[in-house]
Amino acid sequence: MNANNKLIIGGIVVFLIVTWFIIGQSDGVTSDVAITTESGAMMEETGDAMMESEEAVMTEGGAMKAEKMMESDAMMEEPHAGTYEPYSPEKVSGATGKTVLFFKASWCPSCRNAHDNFTTNKETIPGDLTILEVDYDDSADLKKKYGVTSQHSFVQVDSEGNMIKKWLGSDTVEKVVAELQ
Repeated sequence: MNANNKLIIGGIVVFLIVTWFIIGQSDGVTSDVAITTESGAMMEETGDAMMESEEAVMTEGGAMKAEKMMESDAMMEEPHAGTYEPYSPEKVSGATGKTVLFFKASWCPSCRNAHDNFTTNKETIPGDLTILEVDYDDSADLKKKYGVTSQHSFVQVDSEGNMIKKWLGSDTVEKVVAELQ
């Protein structure tokens, strides 16, 4: 049986479980049941890893509890969004993707607009991007290190804190992404 057939069968099983659960809830019928595949697991054709099948168990109150989530379900989820958060040196050294320092001042209107855009649109930040908010007024050492002379400055850095690129004025997630190297 190939991987596509296994996924189709898995989908049908999940559909039947959900349908059975909904019907059981509507007529007040509840019972204990466990559903698994013949072997309790599926083998990926492309590798040695075992994917455990999803097991569903009805609890006394009739609520369905998912015991295991199929690996394929996790792969079909939306990609994880990146982050926009306050600066700390550990967040730079622990970064696995691209990191941008955003030098912002609370009194700067264009900084506030950018901050609001980043906060409102966090889900659009690519998963490999971390934007770190740096307080322009309280970060003399960082400003000196990166040659930042005005607020609303951006500095892309590597995981060792070395500057890759510096620019001014991006006010949307899209504009920050467009500047990345």
